[in-house]
Amino acid sequence: MLKKKSTLASLMVAALVVFSGCARRIQPGRIKASDMRQHLSAEVLKFETKPSFLKYYSQQIRVGPESALITITWSALDLAEGKYLRLITASLDAPVSYDLLDVSEPTKPVNIGTDVPKREMSSVTISWSKKHFLSQELGTSVFQFSADGTGKSVQ
Repeated sequence: MLKKKSTLASLMVAALVVFSGCARRIQPGRIKASDMRQHLSAEVLKFETKPSFLKYYSQQIRVGPESALITITWSALDLAEGKYLRLITASLDAPVSYDLLDVSEPTKPVNIGTDVPKREMSSVTISWSKKHFLSQELGTSVFQFSADGTGKSVQ
């Protein structure tokens, strides 16, 4: 009987060691929501209550070795004198086995327009990590987005 108990205990310890070295499962849902309106002037903010000036954009990207599917959604104010970033959210669309999945605050918007009207662009960094039995993978992906609806992953 003593031998059976020690074998069972050894198996339980081995299973605990193996499973503690594996990534956890992250469930779908919002990862980050950031308000970029602090970068807008009071003059520009007056227009955000008028739906005809609001534009909404969305793009799905894949991140990391498991190709985590993330939807980035952002909104902008589209005015005659320029296009201004307003809000951004990032959501995980399907479960993924990572230990960490995070989205940074967006960078301060910069004007990428060569002329008037102004056209703002910003970026976020998506970080991930995944534990393996004896190692850990880490990585980042940068997503650039602009107030005219253009979005792209940059490695």
